[in-house]
Amino acid sequence: MLRLLLLFLRAVGALRLSTTPTTVRAPPSVAPATKKKLALAAAAAAVAVKPAIAAASAAAAEPHLGERVALALRSSGLPDVAIVAAIAAMPVVELRGAIPVGVWMGVPLAQTFALCVLGNMLPIVPLLLGLRAPLVQRLLEVPLKKARSKSSQVLDGNKRWTALAAFVGVPFPGTGAWTGAMIAFVLGMPFLEALTSIFAGVVAAGLIVSALTAAGKVGAAIVVVALAATFGASLLSSKSSKGEDSSKA
Repeated sequence: MLRLLLLFLRAVGALRLSTTPTTVRAPPSVAPATKKKLALAAAAAAVAVKPAIAAASAAAAEPHLGERVALALRSSGLPDVAIVAAIAAMPVVELRGAIPVGVWMGVPLAQTFALCVLGNMLPIVPLLLGLRAPLVQRLLEVPLKKARSKSSQVLDGNKRWTALAAFVGVPFPGTGAWTGAMIAFVLGMPFLEALTSIFAGVVAAGLIVSALTAAGKVGAAIVVVALAATFGASLLSSKSSKGEDSSKA
């Protein structure tokens, strides 16, 4: 009888346990301080969106160096064709910066190309001749040192005409007619050989920059990547050929 009573009590206890509802824990509540920080961060982000967009638009609308120079020269009364040629004659800017400026000023692309080639070549003749004077060499001592460091990219011998034209023709920073003229002087190239090689490079650079200007942003990005790959491959091949020549020697 006692055993039956114990079994009954156990059965009743198990029944109570099975019928007890399971409590579901509520997710932990976010502290009020955390809620306040999140709200402030969201408000700050929302407030900063419009100024950021306005700043980006202002930066895009702000004229770059070549355009500022063009505006300054235009205010002096010079015609646009003279301004384009003058910008192309400037070191650092040269033809690669003058062609987009000419198109921006409203000069037709074909006319801009011709003006920029002419303007870029105008200072090269006196530069090649002037570098023979010791005074000019002292005045241009720093650019000549940079030209000596870059002259390794131009092969000596029969291929240096083509190599110098290719160096000038790739519209990258650090290249151009001014640097090409100094490299030609460092290599001891004759005047006519240097002049014709630089002219060929200037024409090639003008065609490339004109194509980039006409292609727009997407086309320009594709062409720039292709040019960078080609230029890098040519540098690697020239270095490997020089290494093979030195090993043979």
